Amino acid sequence: MKRLTQKQYQKSLKLSLKSPRENKNLLFNEIAKDVSLWRSVYDKSDKVDSFRKWLKLIHCPSHSHFLGEGYGTTGINKFCGFMSYRYLDLCCAHFHNIDKQKTIADYHDLVQFEAENCYIDFFIRQESLEKDFLTATKKIRPLSPMQKNHVLNAKKVNASKRLLSVGDYYDQETVDLIYDRDKLLINKFGYTAPQIS
Repeated sequence: MKRLTQKQYQKSLKLSLKSPRENKNLLFNEIAKDVSLWRSVYDKSDKVDSFRKWLKLIHCPSHSHFLGEGYGTTGINKFCGFMSYRYLDLCCAHFHNIDKQKTIADYHDLVQFEAENCYIDFFIRQESLEKDFLTATKKIRPLSPMQKNHVLNAKKVNASKRLLSVGDYYDQETVDLIYDRDKLLINKFGYTAPQIS
């Protein structure tokens, strides 16, 4: 949030001086960043309009350089969302030289790259945390029935609290936007769109 809602001239200048070729536009982008626009969507409320506006800003390729982590300097930001970018960076070999390869021109190339370079055999997913944790542990060592019960019956300590359902925050436009930008993750993990209220 801070990266988007505050100007970070000092950090940008340091990075620009450290790697001028890679960060040639960083300081200019920081000067041009409209922090009031970003602050308007980080209003610490449950406003549906703010959430939808935030989604559109995050997924707009022209804002990709504000998100950091090298996302704005890659050619894939035109057709790949930030969450998919982060996933590829964490889970795929050879991702650091993705632009040097000049082999990823579109979504189909991205899918092929992921299939050939993902080095994760099994994912523990938030939405099926306990079940996936047990499956992953079983690959390493057996668990007793008591240990399994302990995992399955553990109290949730960080449950999100919101006044509205997830489906209340989305409309068809934002559902389509998310699918278009992050379909790599959606298709890989079989995610379904929220039920629009």
